[in-house]
This record gives sequence, structure tokens and C-alpha cells, in this order.
Amino acid sequence: MKRKITAFAAIFCMITTIICSNTSVYATDLIKVGASVESKYATVGTCSHGNRVTDLYADRFISEITYDPIFGDPVAEKLFKWQDADAWELDMLHSGMNNIGYANVDDVDFMVFAGHGFYDGYHGVPYNSMHYFTLNSSTDFHPDNGDAGHALDAANADSHEVWWGYDGYNVNPITKWVTTYSCNFLNTDGDEWATIMQGVHLVMGFGSVMYIVADEGKTYGKKLREGTEVMTAFFDAARQYQPLNSTPTTVRVLGAAISEHDTITSYSEKPEPIGSADEDYYYWTITVQPQ
Repeated sequence: MKRKITAFAAIFCMITTIICSNTSVYATDLIKVGASVESKYATVGTCSHGNRVTDLYADRFISEITYDPIFGDPVAEKLFKWQDADAWELDMLHSGMNNIGYANVDDVDFMVFAGHGFYDGYHGVPYNSMHYFTLNSSTDFHPDNGDAGHALDAANADSHEVWWGYDGYNVNPITKWVTTYSCNFLNTDGDEWATIMQGVHLVMGFGSVMYIVADEGKTYGKKLREGTEVMTAFFDAARQYQPLNSTPTTVRVLGAAISEHDTITSYSEKPEPIGSADEDYYYWTITVQPQ
């Protein structure tokens, strides 16, 4: 189901209008891929939410998207994968706003977060978030003391902190696509998404509890490498693996209308930020039923 976004925070209150052209850009260089992965929540971070096979999901995704087994002619290259103690909230935040001095989401075309995700209000976190056991340090982890520890700001990259694609603070991000392979990051709309779309084309994620399957990353990456549209590749991989979930899985893509048919080698121009007068934004949703 495709639904137009019409609710924004006050600073983004202008109603969007339909844009009539979709100028494609063809990649002349390999796209850059990055990942921020939390998997050893319990064994490294002593976080009660427990370990996940998100590291295997990310590894298989990156291996597929960066390698062509037939022609040996890849379309993407890995720039980084920050994992476990080396994966921080800052990986997903704007490097200029936050004085980040290492390669992060702003430096790649395609960014993946894989780990636990919270819906707004869970553990007292005010917005949907990507949850880390680290506190922006390889040695400092959030305490496992209930809501107080889980809700610490530095342990959560939330939907009001990420400004993906934003040109500002002397930074011009190249980010085009972000996948959040976690529960709940896209489980609300309107005001909760007000700052996410600042030039990024599409954000893939889930609007419910989902099921982590390592091979879903392999299927997703393979489809992208073979030229499947980004949104379709994400939905197709979810249709194949999310039936393993015990409850219906809400699978969602948030994006600019001009970017609906992006592939990783042919894609739209950079969209105007969400809430601008000359850009339409939608979210597309499918529901995958359990087996």
C-alpha cells in the first residue's frame, strides 16, 4: 500500500506538491556501502535485549552487493562496517552537526543499520530508534538497569536525530539509501519522520516486530546487484524470509516520489528535503503473514 505523507513537525508544515519529472542519474563509479551493526548485545554489551545474527545479515548483504560471481564486475564497494563495540549511535548521525571525524552514514551511498529497534515510548525513548549497547565509545556501554540504561540518548539513534542527506555544516552527504534491519524504526508516521528525509532517496525498514534472518541479507544484496529496484528488492527479500516471524510483519519504505524506481546504478536526482514545496513523499507498506 502506498500512502502520501501529509503530517510534519511545525518546521515542515508546508504541504507537498507533485513533481512532474524524474531525471535519472546513472552511476559512473562503484557505489559505496557502509554498515553499523550491533549483534553481541548480551555477550559484549551486557544488554538484556540479547544477541542477534545481525552481523551475519550484514556480512551476507555486503558480500552480495559488492561481488559479481559471473562477470567479476562489481557495482558497489564496501567502505566500512562498524560492529559491536565499534558501532555507535554516531555512525547514523549527521557528521557536521555532531562533529564526527570518521567515516559514517554521510560518506556512503548505501547505509545499513542492523540490530535492535525501539518504537516510540519503549523504555522511555521518545521516538523510534536504532538501539546500541555502546555509548559512543568502544569501552563505555549502557548499564542494564532497566529503562534508565536502555533510554540513554547515546544508546539510541532516534528518528529526530538523524538528518540523512542534509547539506549543511560544511558537509554534503552522498547518502541515497538507508536500510534499518530492526524492529519498529518505521512504525509511525508524520511528525515522527519529520527530519529523516533531508536528501536521502529511500529508507527501508519495518513498522512492527520483525524476524532476523541472515540469508535475507544475501537475497537483498543479490537482487540489488542484479538490477532490481531498491524498494522491490527489500520487499521481495522480506516476503521470502519474514514468514518465519510468529506474527504479521509490517514492511515499509519511506521515500521521495521521484526515487520510487531507483536501482543502485540508475537513480533519481537528490530529492529536496521532506516538507519542501516541490517534493512529494510517500510510504509504501506491505504486510507479510507468518507461515
